[in-house]
Amino acid sequence: MRLLADVSCHGFGHMMQTSRVLAALAAREADLDIVLRTDLAGRDVARFWSGPVTHLPGPLDPAL
Repeated sequence: MRLLADVSCHGFGHMMQTSRVLAALAAREADLDIVLRTDLAGRDVARFWSGPVTHLPGPLDPAL
């Protein structure tokens, strides 16, 4: 299963909250393929998410 998650890049709170939800989903779905769209830098994403992920540039709406 593939999941696209768009995460706002203004601050780290959105990424922190989303990473917890993604971790819970990944624990339930062994074949979960996560595509993460955010303008946060890869190093910042890695502060909150250590699982496999495809990291793409974020959506154009900064207030998503």
